[in-house]
Amino acid sequence: MSIIISTIPASAADIRTGALVTFGSYPQTSVIDPFLLAKLNNLSLTWTYYDYYCDGKQENYMKYADVTLSGERYRAVTFTRWDLGHYSSRQTFQKDNGYEPGKIYWFKFEPIVWRVLDAKEGLLMAEHLIDSRSFHNFIYYNDGKAYGDQNYTHYASNWAYSSLRAWMNGDFYNTAFDAEKSYIKNTSLKTPSSYRSPEYDADPTNDNVFMLTWDDIVNSSYGFGSQKCRETNESREGRGTDYARCQGLEVDDLRDFSYWRLRTPHDCSSTNNVHGSGCVDECFYFGPTRATVGIRPALYVNLQSAFSQSLIKFAYGWGVSSNGPFGTYNRSDNTVYGKDNDIDANASDKSIIPASDADIRTGTLVSFGSYPQTSVIDPSLLAKLNSMSL
Repeated sequence: MSIIISTIPASAADIRTGALVTFGSYPQTSVIDPFLLAKLNNLSLTWTYYDYYCDGKQENYMKYADVTLSGERYRAVTFTRWDLGHYSSRQTFQKDNGYEPGKIYWFKFEPIVWRVLDAKEGLLMAEHLIDSRSFHNFIYYNDGKAYGDQNYTHYASNWAYSSLRAWMNGDFYNTAFDAEKSYIKNTSLKTPSSYRSPEYDADPTNDNVFMLTWDDIVNSSYGFGSQKCRETNESREGRGTDYARCQGLEVDDLRDFSYWRLRTPHDCSSTNNVHGSGCVDECFYFGPTRATVGIRPALYVNLQSAFSQSLIKFAYGWGVSSNGPFGTYNRSDNTVYGKDNDIDANASDKSIIPASDADIRTGTLVSFGSYPQTSVIDPSLLAKLNSMSL
């Protein structure tokens, strides 16, 4: 048995490294309620094509429409063919994830859950992989080198000129944040190569939203393990939302993990990534046009001011799932786990452990026992369950 404690924070001072908070919103969970789907499908929609590319050419095969119904925001997604990872010969993971051409899929805008990596500086990292996109849409080869432009002025792995940086500080920034923008810090960033070769270093940038670097994800002060080899580490595990899977996120069949991108250049033609199980190694890298890798944004926020305006809230109910330490939560309440938000790496169930039973007090929320509650909607899991002998 495990007991997971959550308590209501008294002030913004309770925001500390390791806490999980909500800030902004983005389409995440599939809408499956038939009555709600009927209402949504009856709405008049204005479609916008994604700026997706295949073999270096933009193709209008996938589009979305955002609507508001009864005060809640939703996004419709449809496509005429499967996304091919932006390579015409690459396997499509949309199909593996259960999404079919010609159908309309709906996703609810929900608060984005962030992990506080540095409470003093206000550095946050998205707890989920919220999308799946390429690092850069083009590669141009010249004299054995891979460039991101036809004039061969910068490498294809240079964060400063990447399509992903433009999207994160443009479409994503404007979609996910409204009043929150006033509390996001525009930050000067340096992005050295994992080779430690100045030739491959990205140009300095000033960003509102960005991807983490190789140095960030082995920084123990951020709560990450410092292992740099092929060792699993739960602090770096990556799991995608329903929306990310619809976009073509590659998902490990066994443990439900996915790779996620860093902004660190590996060389001129690739960037480093984190394995879904939390492994990090210099050999984990992908080409920039591969669009099946998870996107896990990071940003600096004025936490105290945002909290005072109720724009930062604590994520509630973040517990244990059968697939690992990250489960479901109620995104509307303002609560936080335990005393120090520590994850006991030695616990068999990887629960978030309270400091002591003295933390259990009137008003505390705990879990105790289990009962069937949530519908299973994942197509791959349903297929496995339905194939069993009952």
